Amino acid sequence: MIALGVSKGVEGVSALNLRALSGPTAYDGTNAGAADYYQTADFATAGRQLHDLAMAQCQGSISVVKQIVPSSTTGEDTTGAVNAGAGWTFDATTTTSGIGGMPTTETTTDDGTGSVAFQPSFNTVGTGAFTVSETQHADHELVTQNGRNAVCTDLGTGDPVEVANTGTADAPGFSLGVDASQAVSCVVYNRPVVAADVTVDKTWRINGKDYEQGAQPDDFDASLTLTGPGAAGATAQPWGTPRTGYRVGDHPTADETVRLADGCTLDSARVTSVDGETTDLPLPHTAEVNGPHLRMGITNTVTCPGSTTSPTPTPTHSHTAPPTTTPTTPPTSAHPTTGHPTGHPGTGHPTTTHPTHATQSTSGHPAPTHSTEPGSPWAPPPGPGTGSGGGHLPGTGASPPLTWLAGSAAVAMALGGAALYAARRRRG
Repeated sequence: MIALGVSKGVEGVSALNLRALSGPTAYDGTNAGAADYYQTADFATAGRQLHDLAMAQCQGSISVVKQIVPSSTTGEDTTGAVNAGAGWTFDATTTTSGIGGMPTTETTTDDGTGSVAFQPSFNTVGTGAFTVSETQHADHELVTQNGRNAVCTDLGTGDPVEVANTGTADAPGFSLGVDASQAVSCVVYNRPVVAADVTVDKTWRINGKDYEQGAQPDDFDASLTLTGPGAAGATAQPWGTPRTGYRVGDHPTADETVRLADGCTLDSARVTSVDGETTDLPLPHTAEVNGPHLRMGITNTVTCPGSTTSPTPTPTHSHTAPPTTTPTTPPTSAHPTTGHPTGHPGTGHPTTTHPTHATQSTSGHPAPTHSTEPGSPWAPPPGPGTGSGGGHLPGTGASPPLTWLAGSAAVAMALGGAALYAARRRRG
């Protein structure tokens, strides 16, 4: 028991009553650890003496207070921090010989203080080097202060005590020096972790028409990269697919590489939305994860020559209707000329107008023809089986028009009738 007397009520022989309660040794200003009673004339002095008394019980000690920061905060903001509950474990070690009581482990309880205390024994030395580390909870992260894992204070003077970071992300810690006469208190902050994912969408705007990634014309593509989670560098990521493993407060960076069709120009590549809000931001772009889901949208604006909205039109087969022709009346002849019609006048065959056909390339295959009209579709070369041969006009590779065939049949019938008439006259 420690007895304390203040002001006139404890002057003179009243000290005998204090001694009777607690013991014979009075506090003289230097023996706080050994004094049995305190006697002072005013409360200000009594306060200082009680401070000395408390400090005497803590000399050469290290206390650690764990505080939990609200998940709504970011960075090193500790606004609203409260003392932790039970279950936070800290280990203390020393590299100084002559100090006892180390290593040791302490765990917080539910007493509301969120604290543990280490009391090393300074047997033969006056100062020691100590390291304190915590067992990190998987659903929490360390919140540093000015980059330091802990904030330590000399309780006797109120001065800060320098610390150095140690440990790993799973077991962060700090080291410090403590004198046998010091009482040092350290605060370590943690914040609950909120898991998050990041998704980046892609839109193409080509000659004023919008396409979602995957629906854009051929020869247009873009590859996405994302940094993170954590300190991971940039790696490839599919468009529109969430990347998990992030935490609220992370800062991923999105970038891309682009491939365009020949002759097209990339006018701009911008981040046009972040979490549903319209933006106009350049690439690469670094965004802060403020919630469980971060979604960005990147739009590429492209200009291509031609009047069509799609720079790569779908090839189409064009069929030209053959011209309608009327066969001329063949001259009367007893011996009709045989052979295939060629369409040359003066041969006894009908005159026809042939349709236009693909020219032959140096490889022996028909050469493709392209329209010079802006925006018109590409015309592919004819398919196989269009060379010269049966059922085609000689030298052209094209089938005879139906009207030509009909005219040829009429001519044949007329010639046959004339021959039959001549034969009957000879017999008659």
